[in-house]
Amino acid sequence: MPQPVLSHGQGCYVVDVDGKRYLDLLAGIAVNTLGHGHPALVDAVTKQASALVHVSNFFTSEPQIELAEAVLRVADAPAGSGVFFANPAPRRSRRRSSCRGAPAEARSSPSRAPSTAARPGPWP
Repeated sequence: MPQPVLSHGQGCYVVDVDGKRYLDLLAGIAVNTLGHGHPALVDAVTKQASALVHVSNFFTSEPQIELAEAVLRVADAPAGSGVFFANPAPRRSRRRSSCRGAPAEARSSPSRAPSTAARPGPWP
């Protein structure tokens, strides 16, 4: 069976170029759990993309600070507590790539689920 060629999505459905609808049970393999085309999502992405599309982890952005402060409030963390946002390490594999014998983990993508840690007290 040929792989469907998707053209667009709406809510929890995706539609192929022939107009056939599919229930999107993969959610982008844990990347997109928000659905497709919802006006609030489109507005939020448009607003963010008009300011910054990506911020390297070498920097911080105002939304990151606001989210960290919200996490600390919800956690009822004591003064001086911190929040650390990260992506988990890449999945490990013993296979080798065909690129000069580099280990597979050197070319693998990280897990799609972000990690957040909040702990009381100052960070070391």
